[in-house]
Amino acid sequence: MSLRSPLPLPLAALLVPVAGSLGCGAGSAAPDAAALAPRVAYCATALGCALLAPGSFTACASSSEGPPLSVQTCIVAAGSDCAAARACTWDASHPSLCAIGASPRCDGTVALTCDGMTTTTSQTDCALAGEVCVASATAARCALATCDAPGGVGFCDGTIAVGSCARPFLRDGVDCAPLAADCVVEPGPADAGAATCRGRGGGCIVPTCEGAELLDCLDGRSAARPCPDGERCFPAAGVYDHATCALAAECDASTFFDDCDVHDGVLTYCRRGLREKLDCRALGFAGCRGSPASGCVPTLLGDGGGRPLTDAPLP
Repeated sequence: MSLRSPLPLPLAALLVPVAGSLGCGAGSAAPDAAALAPRVAYCATALGCALLAPGSFTACASSSEGPPLSVQTCIVAAGSDCAAARACTWDASHPSLCAIGASPRCDGTVALTCDGMTTTTSQTDCALAGEVCVASATAARCALATCDAPGGVGFCDGTIAVGSCARPFLRDGVDCAPLAADCVVEPGPADAGAATCRGRGGGCIVPTCEGAELLDCLDGRSAARPCPDGERCFPAAGVYDHATCALAAECDASTFFDDCDVHDGVLTYCRRGLREKLDCRALGFAGCRGSPASGCVPTLLGDGGGRPLTDAPLP
């Protein structure tokens, strides 16, 4: 999703570490503002102002997908001012692609299409995830490449192991090259079999750690690859059921259930293995909500679904 400029309040004061020790998985030290705050700030505003379809705050904070960085920076600068945040989006300065007669398209690596959940134009910079933009008559999406093969047939497209082609989007596939692996097609019945990535190392059963490096196990062969910047390999223990790259071993972002303290407006989430808290009220929002559609909220609704409440302190 995003990297952003400073918010109205110092981000270091808005990110509240959970008390506890690292080894017990209870919480971490204060997050590094330069590395963490911009991403967390983007997710807080983008989800809180409904610029993104409802989803997990943890998933947002742990990923790098989203609109172009210039748009993300603009959204962060808006803070809890949702009108200012919406002014950063495509629809604020262009005709909406959700209008009748509009067509999805690619603008370089940016996929522009109508998001049915928000009924606004979605901007996704595919380059942030190492993909390209592909457009059809009904959608523009991020994909590994284009394809025109029959559906349900596995094959190798260079280094890409294609599970199936969803014309024209080559989405059901994996690029084996960054994984230190080669694409192979396993023998199958009458069809072409299944394409998969096979590691270039010796035989293995499960992923393991080799120092800070992840020794993955792909099609029964090891594939050694360094973890992303700032992360290291954690073995299968505690919160992880298999060796994985992460910032810490306090929580598993793939399974974490975001929790909201409705009295204080503090959201607990997991960012790439770090268990952290975000004070939504200090950010200027009215409060927070927990999983599955977690994040900060600009207004609070009464129990009877009546008039929205302002961000006044809860009783």
